[in-house]
Amino acid sequence: AGPGARDLAPMADLLADEINVKEVELTDEIGDRASFLLRPDGRVLGPRLGAEAQAVFAAARAGRWTRNDDGSVTAADCVLAPGEFEITLAPADGVVAGALGSGDAVVILDAAVTPDLEAEGLARDAVRLIQNARRDQGLVVTDRVAVEIAEASEAVAAAVDQWRGYVAEQVLAASITGPGPAGGPGAETADGGVVHDTELDGPFRFTLRRV
Repeated sequence: AGPGARDLAPMADLLADEINVKEVELTDEIGDRASFLLRPDGRVLGPRLGAEAQAVFAAARAGRWTRNDDGSVTAADCVLAPGEFEITLAPADGVVAGALGSGDAVVILDAAVTPDLEAEGLARDAVRLIQNARRDQGLVVTDRVAVEIAEASEAVAAAVDQWRGYVAEQVLAASITGPGPAGGPGAETADGGVVHDTELDGPFRFTLRRV
């Protein structure tokens, strides 16, 4: 949110991908999510205004100031020229947000985790662990595999089932089955699979076999 936020619209998808969020919403309206703060420069204003500088600082803290069309601001009936102050954006209390260093935009994060988002997060973690297992097993990036889940928490099993297509696409799995039996960590199964024993919301054991 902030002036010119919509200029970032062509990069919204890139931003969402880079910071791993579901959606990026851009708006020029900051509403009650942030506010502009006036920060007078005392090193400049002290010598120029003398005792009046304290009234300027008090007005700035109270939000009693206005912007002028020429780029100056007025606080406590004193006109401050550009270079005598700084205007920044500050997030509202209770909002998960951060202002950009440029002082003209604020990033607000909706940190509420729904059941669907939690399931997607577990599925993404499962993908990461299976990808690590592929690397440890010496598979190349084009090798297709069969994944047999031997042990997983109820939440992980449900998440992988819900996001089965995504998980299969990410790890190049021709099939994802389970739960099913497996040997100890690193053991090889009769069909050439290798058992991997990891942790994800509890024990997460699966067999990876090249197909």
